[in-house]
Amino acid sequence: MPGINNPRGLVPTRHLHGVTSFLTRKRYTGGRNLSVIRVGDPVYLDVNSEIQRALVATLAAQQWLGVVVALYNGNGRPLVNTIPPVLAASTTGFADVIEDPFVVYTVHS
Repeated sequence: MPGINNPRGLVPTRHLHGVTSFLTRKRYTGGRNLSVIRVGDPVYLDVNSEIQRALVATLAAQQWLGVVVALYNGNGRPLVNTIPPVLAASTTGFADVIEDPFVVYTVHS
């Protein structure tokens, strides 16, 4: 619709096998994340097995793990300090990541 500006990144839309819910896995960021992580961002695992936001400039060297659908602080509580929630760079926290390769996404940029 014209006139609506609601960027959300990659939004899970459907599953190729007809499943109606998407399984997630909680992944840790140990305070070494190089950039801000937002809901809808694709992520990959770095050499420390912690998630990093996949950046366009370095896509050739990364293998996407999945897409972030929820963010939590270092204590495991949902982030509600900003709308939409963001995990700042160099911040310890957790993210729910959809790691299923059969999920189809809609891009909201």
